[in-house]
Formats: sequence, structure tokens, C-alpha cells
Amino acid sequence: MLAAAAARRVLNSRANHHGLQERLESILGSRPHKAHTVAQAATDANGQAVTYQFAWTKNGQPYAAAVANATSSTVSADATTAGDVFACAASASDGKDTGPSSAPVSVTVTAANRAPTAPVVTLTPATPTDVQDLLCSVSTPATDADGDALTYQFAWTKNGQPFAGAIATGLLSSTVSAAMTAAGDSFACASTASDGKVAGPASATVSAMVQASTWPSCKALLTTAPGTPDGLYDIDPDGVGVIAPVKAFCDMTGGGWTLVANIYDSGGDDAPNSTDYVVSGWQQTASGQWANAANRVERSSSGTGSSAVSLAFVAALKGSAGQQNLKMCFVHQNGTDTTCRSSSDGSMTLVSYPTGNPKLTVYSGNTLPYTYGRLAGLAGSIDGYNASLFAGSDISPGVQQHRASSNHYNVRLPPLRRTLTAGDTTPRPG
Repeated sequence: MLAAAAARRVLNSRANHHGLQERLESILGSRPHKAHTVAQAATDANGQAVTYQFAWTKNGQPYAAAVANATSSTVSADATTAGDVFACAASASDGKDTGPSSAPVSVTVTAANRAPTAPVVTLTPATPTDVQDLLCSVSTPATDADGDALTYQFAWTKNGQPFAGAIATGLLSSTVSAAMTAAGDSFACASTASDGKVAGPASATVSAMVQASTWPSCKALLTTAPGTPDGLYDIDPDGVGVIAPVKAFCDMTGGGWTLVANIYDSGGDDAPNSTDYVVSGWQQTASGQWANAANRVERSSSGTGSSAVSLAFVAALKGSAGQQNLKMCFVHQNGTDTTCRSSSDGSMTLVSYPTGNPKLTVYSGNTLPYTYGRLAGLAGSIDGYNASLFAGSDISPGVQQHRASSNHYNVRLPPLRRTLTAGDTTPRPG
């Protein structure tokens, strides 16, 4: 027979009830867990085996779905909802008599924190070039079942390795500067959302490979990517046409002029004397010889600095890329431009007329390449230019070669260079 006094001591003691209540609170307080109560062992004065029975209520009503074993009883978390109040009491039996029930212990179910869902991110541009920033942005925000405010973290890789060079651009995006990219680089980005307590799953990864950029003109590049700095860029005025692209210097500070000729004269007159080179595109080699195909027109005054694009290249700049104006400058060896003339401000007039040179006459109806051809070194190209306009220089423009560029023309001489550049999409009478 179960001793009532023993049952009261074991099941109704203040310390035991307190411990039982703490146990319930720690388990029921987080919904994903199961809720159960554990009874400490009762004693029987006759030494008989003791079994336990558990009685549950849910929100004040009997609850019979708990699952019991020898010493505990469990309510599944799936049966609970935030705000539910569960109570449990236990009694012991020796098979003949049942002792008094313990005082019930209760707990209120609280909502567990749930992780946010994965966001959806987009990488733009989808096909980036090496002059464009990469933007990874949240296109579909994550959701949080608990209504918590969310923040986002972005993880980048570059060529398969973690990349820490991106910067946050607002709450929903991250940017990799074009300065940190190169043609052939592969970038990937993913994002996770956090409610301040736990981060959710990562988004699907988005990726893109950086392409080498080719542009119809420097002006077109500057229009597409404002803020692009001065420098060498791949210019291809006819796109998929027959004219090969040239890595040309772009004067972005001046508004997007394309350097089309840079002719530097040393004391030994290292500019080419053959008009065939001039009109077909030419470039000085490291050995001081001349190649009849220019693939680079830069501002350098030595080494492979002297070069000029072909007449066809300049014609394409006007026809396909919309370049209308030409500028010619004599440039000191220290790089400082002096006395520039430009068709954009009326200080130089673009002209064309039949001549005895068939390479020029074919462009007699197209003033931009015709004028370029004369300035870039064809026989008589600078006839009519008054040397007094270049006062302060000991160089005669009548005997020196020049540097030109589409939208600009630049030319170097000793100690000056002449440059030609082309650009500006606004036609002017000439």
C-alpha cells in the first residue's frame, strides 16, 4: 500500500513542485521542442513497485494527447501554439491504491524565433565589361514569419575565391568597382537575411564573367559610363565590321575625345615618311621601325608612342559612331597641350576637295577623314597653316609630323608632339 505521507512528501513538496515547474518552463518556452514533465520517484511503505499517472490540461480543458512512459509524459510541439497554457499533475500507484496527486505545474507557450527565408538577388549588368561596376542587389526580399526587421549580408567570390573588396551601396545592394575587375574575371554573389537573432538560408548564387569592352568611340563609352577616367580603351567604330579595334587613349576629362594619331618627332625625325603607312594606319615598334597596322594609339612620346589609325577608322568614327569634329594640338614633351585648333570651336575648318593623291581623293566627300589624312602626314597635309600661330615654339609645323585623334587631334614635335583627336557628336558647319 502506498503511504500517503510519503506521497505527499515526494509529490507535494515545495522544492519538488518548484523543480517540476522550472522543467516545464524550460521545455515549453521554445515551440520547436517537445513539452514534458518528469516526476521524482515516490516511495511505498510496503516496498511495492510504483507507477505514475499524468493528468494534463490545455487552456483549462483536459488534454489526453500526451505520450507517457514510466516516469514522464510528453506533449508534442506540433500540438502547441503561442499563448497556450499547459498544466500537468502526477500521482503514484502501487497497483492497489493511488496516492494523492501532486500540485499541478503550468507554463505558457511562447513563440519561438523563426529564421527568415532566402532572398532573391540579381547581378547587373548581366554581361559586364571591364569598365562597368558590378551591382548585386536584392530583387525579391526575404520574409520573416515573426515580422522582425531584416538586414542583408552579401558574399562575393572572384575567380572562385572569397572576395572582400565589395562595398555596401544601400541596405539592399553591394558593389564591386570596375577598377577591381579585368576581362576574364568571374564574379559571383549571394545574400542572406538576418532578423538580428539568426540568419536565414543563402540566396541562390548569381554570377557573371567580365568581358573586354569595345566601344564605337570614347564619347559613347563616357555616355554609357559617366565618370570613366582618362585612359586606354578598346575602340571599334564599326562594331562587327572589317575595321579592327584599336586601343586608343580617351580624353574623358575633355568630354570623350578619341585619340587617333600621336606623331612624335625626335631629332632624327622618327616619324614615317611613307604616306602608305599614314593612310593605312601605322605604329612605331620598340626597335624604331614602323608597322603598317596600328593597334594602339597612346599619349606616350617614346618607344611605341608614335602611331595613327587608318583613314577608314576615322571615317567609321564619323559614320557609325557619330563623331563630327577634329582637334589638333602641338604638345610639349612634358605633356602640356599648347595651341590647339578644333572644328568644334571654329578654330579649325574641316575641308575636302579632289587632290592628286588618290588615297585622299576617295574621301573628298567626307571632311573628317579627309582633313585627318592631311593633318596626319600626307604630302602637303599642313599647307596653309601659319607657323606664326605657334609662336614660342622653335618647331615649324610645316616640316613636322603631327599626332591626331578623333574628336581630338594631337601631335608631338621635338620638343613638341602633335596630336589629333576626334569626337563630339554635334556637327558644325565647316
